[in-house]
Amino acid sequence: MEGRREEARERFTDLVRLQSQVLGYVHEDTLTTAADLADLVRDMGDFAKAEEIWRSVWTSRGELLGPDHPQTLDAANDLARVLAYLRREAESVALHRDVLERRTRLLGPDDPAVLADSGRHAAALGRAGRWDEAEPALRELIARLERRNEQDESVGLSARANLSAALCRLGRLDEAEVVMHDVLAAQQRAKGTDHPEALITRNNLAAVLHAQQRYAEAAAMLREVLAAVSRKHGDGHPETVHSRDNLANVLIDNDERAEAAQLLVRCRDDYTRVFGPHHPLTRKAIKRLDWLRENPAF
Repeated sequence: MEGRREEARERFTDLVRLQSQVLGYVHEDTLTTAADLADLVRDMGDFAKAEEIWRSVWTSRGELLGPDHPQTLDAANDLARVLAYLRREAESVALHRDVLERRTRLLGPDDPAVLADSGRHAAALGRAGRWDEAEPALRELIARLERRNEQDESVGLSARANLSAALCRLGRLDEAEVVMHDVLAAQQRAKGTDHPEALITRNNLAAVLHAQQRYAEAAAMLREVLAAVSRKHGDGHPETVHSRDNLANVLIDNDERAEAAQLLVRCRDDYTRVFGPHHPLTRKAIKRLDWLRENPAF
């Protein structure tokens, strides 16, 4: 419930403690509660704590159920997701790849769970900047989904959205824009304008507009994304901070440097709070803020 998540966190924490005392931590019921707690603290933006809990759930499920059990592999995927939020992309890629390989051996290449894992692994490659690997992996996945007539299902839409992001990063901007508009329309029809996946696509479309030097259009779109993310997560959540950072980048190029500087001050402070003063995101925000102060206008 909105406004009562801290209370929920306290209750989950108490329940994990009690279940551990009565049943033991390495017990299916205790680990289910711990996984719920990990999801909650991740949604609250406490990624370091989420990593700690998901890692314990993953290793404990491996001990209890075996390393290839579906629940163990699901926990590994959730841990990899948190590592991506922490910008530890290489670790995230390796873990997603391990899950994909294990699940493929067990279920075969066309099982729905394997197709979903293929999408997660390709997306992780993109987040790690390995776009030349991500693009063919995404095209292969999309082709497999099209043969199953599932290109507009959740996995297919995510894969197409990630392909458009890969095309953008590879400099194929016109192609990327066409794919993004198509994906965004399908996402908004299926899930609504402010669904998280649609917001990611709108953010990526703004990146294409930015690369095409259509700065005003990109800024307008990112303002809408920032407002929607802030409504969903709150003003200081890491996802909101990232959206604010993206808007600041566009405003710099749109010669709105005073507002960009104000946004970057908030980004610097929030990155320091969430990731620490020496994290690359914190240092990058500080560097751009220093540059803006030295170059307030052309």
